[in-house]
Amino acid sequence: MERLVKSYDINTRVLRDRLRVKENFDVIERHLEVGGGDVCFFYIDGFVKDGEMLRIMQFLLSEKKIGTAEELERRLPYVEVELCDKTEKIIRAVLSGQSAMLSDSFGDKAMLLD
Repeated sequence: MERLVKSYDINTRVLRDRLRVKENFDVIERHLEVGGGDVCFFYIDGFVKDGEMLRIMQFLLSEKKIGTAEELERRLPYVEVELCDKTEKIIRAVLSGQSAMLSDSFGDKAMLLD
């Protein structure tokens, strides 16, 4: 099974290509600058509650530094959070209604938010 690599740019490009973001207007790719680093969300429009996503983004924007995926997982005020490094599982999760979050500080992990 294909896994994420340590490069944020490669991981976002792989997910963008595999989810066919440019061909499908329902798949959203949302980039934010958080604490001096980059964060990218992938999710299906209409499958994610706007209010919940807004609260997560507001929380992240209030952070001075993201840190590692494990550190953020402990601080993120959200109930269902899972770390994952398997590309197929991340794609399946997004297509099933979860949001995938990548960060340049996560290395070879993504955070899945349900």
